Amino acid sequence: MKRPFYQLQIKALFLWFFLAGLAFCFFPKKSPVAEKESLLMEALLQNMIFEQDFGYTLFGDKPVSLAGYFLNPSFDTIFFSKRDSFFPIVEAWSILEKNVLCHLQGNYLLLKQVNLTKNLHTFQVIIINKSSFLQTVTEHLDLFCELLREKIDPKELLDEVILNQKSLWDILKGNQALYGIILGYGKRNSLAFKRRWELGHVFSYAIQNSQNTPPFCPRPSKGFSSSEAEYRYFEDQHSFFDIQTSPLSPLNPPCFMIMKDNDTETKLLAKKYKKTFKRLIEIYAEGDFWSTTLNHLTQKNISCN
Repeated sequence: MKRPFYQLQIKALFLWFFLAGLAFCFFPKKSPVAEKESLLMEALLQNMIFEQDFGYTLFGDKPVSLAGYFLNPSFDTIFFSKRDSFFPIVEAWSILEKNVLCHLQGNYLLLKQVNLTKNLHTFQVIIINKSSFLQTVTEHLDLFCELLREKIDPKELLDEVILNQKSLWDILKGNQALYGIILGYGKRNSLAFKRRWELGHVFSYAIQNSQNTPPFCPRPSKGFSSSEAEYRYFEDQHSFFDIQTSPLSPLNPPCFMIMKDNDTETKLLAKKYKKTFKRLIEIYAEGDFWSTTLNHLTQKNISCN
């Protein structure tokens, strides 16, 4: 005698619920902690990529980019908030360090460097495009050797940064010109920034203190009758690099000092950064920020063309 069809349906339904229950019990579920960690890592990476120039190092050939954060979360709220609430920068970095940094064996390096002062505790995150770093130092090797007053090997310099015993600023002995070059701002712009800073340190102090003549005047560079005339030249002729973007664009362009009479190097830099800017917009317009960033960050062989 055949069983009624509805009885078979009921038994099949019970069997389905039983198997579903087993799957619920034995298959791993995504925990709230893991979800929170993913959100924190993604938010921190978004800040770095879109607001701190990291995208130009990750998807372009900018050698180094860096971002500074406060260790005290109450300060970070001023600059980096999530829906007007405290954002745990230190916690987010620790999670990123634990889950992502151990997989970086290719062209990119992320480092944290802590700067402890008397009243303000900060830390700096640096991303390094290793191939661009080596290429940039090699290209300007004579200048690096001259300003650091020692023989420099590009690979050894990179290894010193990777060891992370000293900050990049300290390794470059606080030289603004070399720092600007390694940040991808160009040789002429970086040398001009350094010289303007040196002269400004003297003449702006004299102006603020109503002194006709500063206590110390550096020797003027070739082509200038006086150091004050040289200072006025830099004050009149300096500008800042910019890319005309929509106010709604989530991506910031690199910001650095340039001279108004753009040289060939600066024009090439502008062309390169505009190209990378456009590429970044296209890449992230496709969505899935986390996978896109992580996959590129952990690749071993990268082509930036």
